[in-house]
Amino acid sequence: MPVRKISIVFTLLLILVIVALATYLVKTAPEPVAELQETKPAMVAVVRIEARDIQPVRHVSGRLQAATKLGLHFEVGGRVIERNVEPGQRVKAGDLLLALAEGDYRDGVVDAQAQLDQERAAIARDRRLLAIAQKNSDLQAGEVKRLERLSSSSLAAQSLLDDARKQLLQLESEQESFSYSVSSAKSRIALRESALRRAQRNQQRTRLNAPFDSVVNSVEANVGDFITTAQVVVEVFEQGQFDLAIEVDGETARAVFLKQIVDVTIDDRVLLGEVVALQNAPDPETFTHAVRIRISEEKLLPGTLASTNLVLSKQENVLVAPVTAILQEEGAAHIYRVVDNILMRVAVDVGIRDGDVQIIAGDIQAGDIIVSRDVAALSDNQTISISP
Repeated sequence: MPVRKISIVFTLLLILVIVALATYLVKTAPEPVAELQETKPAMVAVVRIEARDIQPVRHVSGRLQAATKLGLHFEVGGRVIERNVEPGQRVKAGDLLLALAEGDYRDGVVDAQAQLDQERAAIARDRRLLAIAQKNSDLQAGEVKRLERLSSSSLAAQSLLDDARKQLLQLESEQESFSYSVSSAKSRIALRESALRRAQRNQQRTRLNAPFDSVVNSVEANVGDFITTAQVVVEVFEQGQFDLAIEVDGETARAVFLKQIVDVTIDDRVLLGEVVALQNAPDPETFTHAVRIRISEEKLLPGTLASTNLVLSKQENVLVAPVTAILQEEGAAHIYRVVDNILMRVAVDVGIRDGDVQIIAGDIQAGDIIVSRDVAALSDNQTISISP
């Protein structure tokens, strides 16, 4: 047999022996035995529940707003002919800001004055004519009486008496007309004077003046622009009076009161502020109460960040626990009490938070040992080890 064929046969026999040996070892190998290892208890940090008095403080912040901010507009329409201010400029009460062309309004004053003068002259004339008409009526009444006496003795024709009576009626009608003109003179003069004052005010309204000492925030009109009464053309705010607008929860709102003096921190400075507004009903969406604190300071600017600490009512002999010890889950609060290295999950009611502690109440008491942090991964009846 050739050497090559002997080598191939030997190789095949070797492979068959190896496969057979491997099969035998697999079939005769002992079943693996599971080795149980003892689970080490979770290591937790603990703390004792305390009963003590606390004075909660709420730190809130917001931005300053101008206490008095006005958008000014003209009360009459017209074309701007004068612009005397720019944003950022300080103005005094009464300073001219913008002016409109006043020609038409000046003519309105002249027209109203002329009508008032004419009315006064007409009333003076009617008073004189009334006196004359009264005298004529008196004379004609005497003539009628004379003719009535003559008529009764048939000394005068009836036609003359009728003519005299007719003339008397005409004179009395004329007298009544003048009398009405004179009696209504006061009202007509008042109407003309009112029209004149209105025209004078409209002429004055062509000049927009600063209502108080203030700072110009914006100017929305240029010389040549036609302005209507609906347009806000200048915005000003009172310098030196600012409000810190903040939102607080119900517990804080109950502790705040109007005219309360609080410290306000602005740019590392502490200024005194006064609570000037407090919203009693909370916002229906955020359930917070709006509070405004007034600060008097000339050098402040709107938009500056400010903060304050609001002191809440003192809580006496209350149980407190670290905030990190409270597990908030599905709208409920729990803590883990440690008894003989076993965890007991206890439902609690949470109260006011003061810094890193929170008031709690429930099936607990002062001195109970509870897990102080990392409570999310724990479970009820779990065996634990207390960290040193």
